[in-house]
Amino acid sequence: QFIKGLDFNTNKLLFIPNYKELLTEYMGYYPTQADSLLKGIDIILKKVNCQSKSYPYVFDYFAQIMRNRNVQNNTEGFVKFVNTYVEKGNCPFPQAAQKTAFIDEAKRLQATLSVAKSPTISLPDTAGVKQDLHAFARLNDYTLLAFYAPTCDHCQKEVPEMDSTMKFIESRLNLSLGRFYVCNEPGVPKATWRNFISDYKITSNAVHVELPNISDIRTQYDAFTNPVFFLLNREGEIVARRISPTTLRKFFAEIQRQRINTKP
Repeated sequence: QFIKGLDFNTNKLLFIPNYKELLTEYMGYYPTQADSLLKGIDIILKKVNCQSKSYPYVFDYFAQIMRNRNVQNNTEGFVKFVNTYVEKGNCPFPQAAQKTAFIDEAKRLQATLSVAKSPTISLPDTAGVKQDLHAFARLNDYTLLAFYAPTCDHCQKEVPEMDSTMKFIESRLNLSLGRFYVCNEPGVPKATWRNFISDYKITSNAVHVELPNISDIRTQYDAFTNPVFFLLNREGEIVARRISPTTLRKFFAEIQRQRINTKP
């Protein structure tokens, strides 16, 4: 009924201050899981005429939602979103360059989905000693792989929050959780890097390594922004991609639920 009351093809909607709030309200009724959100998105986009001025606005808003790391399986969801509405969609893109950018981004993410085991990372730590991701993962039940930049404002907030979430999960579920931190800021002074680690106290069961200026690792993990988080199991397989503290908690909440259900 909510959707039936809106004409998404009238340009007047673009001049209503709460147009975005209307879309947010609607999407808020869906669980923050990619497959559920895609169902809601499909309902809206089928009602929006490709030629209307509303279409690019609505499309961009939904693209932002599917990129959100608080959405479970957001990587898979974004790839499917681009495949459905950009590559195979009936609506022409107003700008060819924008279409190409979406498709290229989806292809990079698709590559991370096709790799069961995480690509190898063997890099020097703050003391110059080489640390191997897979060897470190074998020592823990799960390992957080984090790409971050010490001078990044988002990293200064999210990296400590993620570490705090890991500590909570460790104590709650009695798990060993490792942290493999990758400094993803070429040319940053080592003092700035070390101060970041010290100031935010991200040293619990942690390894810190530095990514060189030119590296295939950045491409393999599509780590061209910061921060980016992955979760690996003991075998080094990626079990969760491009996550946030929220989706990390949901992942382990499901593990806890399974534990309870399997108790005799």
